Amino acid sequence: YYEYFIDEEIIFLHKKKIEAKKYSIFKNYSRKINLEIGFGDGEFLIKNAISNPEEIFIGVEVYLNGIVKVLKKILNSNIQNIKLCNLNSIYLLETLPKKSVDKIYVINPDPWTKKRHNKRRLITPENLKLFNKVVKSKGSVSITTDSENYVKAIRELSIYNKALIGEINIRLLNKNDVLYGISRYQRKAIKKGDKIYLITI
Repeated sequence: YYEYFIDEEIIFLHKKKIEAKKYSIFKNYSRKINLEIGFGDGEFLIKNAISNPEEIFIGVEVYLNGIVKVLKKILNSNIQNIKLCNLNSIYLLETLPKKSVDKIYVINPDPWTKKRHNKRRLITPENLKLFNKVVKSKGSVSITTDSENYVKAIRELSIYNKALIGEINIRLLNKNDVLYGISRYQRKAIKKGDKIYLITI
């Protein structure tokens, strides 16, 4: 199963401060590279990879249950264009070369609604700066959330860090949007009547 994981390579690259494109993760550097951070049970990651076999999909998930579920699906369906990372996404983002990723997806990240837990949120000025560093073009980072509080926080941090992050776009998703209802967590929120927001950076 080691061929599906890039953890050891990322740790090595991070320690040595070597550009990832020199190693196996980027051996097909001409192919489009997509990154999903916090893929949960992997529904969107698997669907994306199967629909776009010519592209590479890197899935990052810190919870082992999610990793195991996705690995089983990869093996059962013989999917060849997914690489998995069980590390904190920061290690990967810091290792990736500038302008090396075509798309970044963050589908309904944990909003950490309690104020004392806000610091655990994935969407911070520092992380958004890393997103901007690795994507090839503006508007390539897609974040969805059903938390209005999280949307408000992202809007505020974008205002106060405009020079660092640049312009962001926030809108409501509807049932015709491709990122609407794409995960079990999203569908649960929709069933409750919650709105799904898309933040594009």
